[in-house]
Amino acid sequence: MIKIYRAYLDSLNFYKYCLAASFLTFTLSLIVGFSYRYMVDGLNLFLTKPFLALPHKPFQEFISDTILTPLLETTFDQGIVINILQRLRIRTNWIIALTTLIFAASHLRNSTLSALNTIFLGFVLNYSYLYWLKRSTSRRIAFESSLLIHSTHNFYCYLLMFVHY
Repeated sequence: MIKIYRAYLDSLNFYKYCLAASFLTFTLSLIVGFSYRYMVDGLNLFLTKPFLALPHKPFQEFISDTILTPLLETTFDQGIVINILQRLRIRTNWIIALTTLIFAASHLRNSTLSALNTIFLGFVLNYSYLYWLKRSTSRRIAFESSLLIHSTHNFYCYLLMFVHY
């Protein structure tokens, strides 16, 4: 199964890979979010308040959520932490696990649900960084893959704030 998955990843170009990864993480975030909301609100899932509140300053929050925050988090989590762990000769699986936990913990300030949602996103970002670093041998391309996935994921989440049911 892993060989099939690896062959599929290797068949994708950079942009298709990033788009598929961001869509996958967003879909899982929706599933986790709706599951959490179902546990809290029960069958009133679609009859209560909107899923996400509309932004108070839409343009500033758009820039912050889709450009600045992913840039800062990617710089720290993938650019700095992974680089340090690699220099310490930590195994790849442990690097992914540690950086995923750091990424999720950094989102605890928002809410427990946010931290839960970011576990899978963090895993994908860290895996993608290491995957593209190995595939292209370029830290820039590896960094850009994580940044693009993160920004696109956050863009989907931002658009969700404007969906009313």
